[in-house]
Amino acid sequence: MAEAKAPPKDANQEEEAKKAISAAEDALADLIADGKDTKDAELDLDLARDAMKEGDFAGAIELANLARAGPEKVKAVKKEKAKPDVGKLKCPGCDEELQPEWPTCPVCGYKTRGD
Repeated sequence: MAEAKAPPKDANQEEEAKKAISAAEDALADLIADGKDTKDAELDLDLARDAMKEGDFAGAIELANLARAGPEKVKAVKKEKAKPDVGKLKCPGCDEELQPEWPTCPVCGYKTRGD
C-alpha cells in the first residue's frame, strides 16, 4: 500500500499566499465600502500579487498581511502620535529623549544643566 505524500512545501506556501491575498482583498473591500483611505494598503496588496506571480510566496504572504493590517496599523500609529509627551525630557539640540540625571545629551553633547 502506497503512502499518501504531503504536498510539496512550495505548494503549501502557495496556497497560504492565495488565502492571505484573498483575505486582504476582502478586508480592503470592506474598508472601501466604509469610505476609508486604503491607498497604502492597496499598494501592499499590489506588491503581494506581484510577489505571488514571481513565485515569492513568503513575500506575498507578508505583503498581503501588511495590506490587511495596514489601515488598522495606521490608526494605531496616529493614536500613539496624538499622545502628548507629558513628563518626557527632550534635548533642545537634537530632540533625543533624555533622563533627568544626565548632565549632557549622549547624542549631541548639549549641556542639559548648568553644573
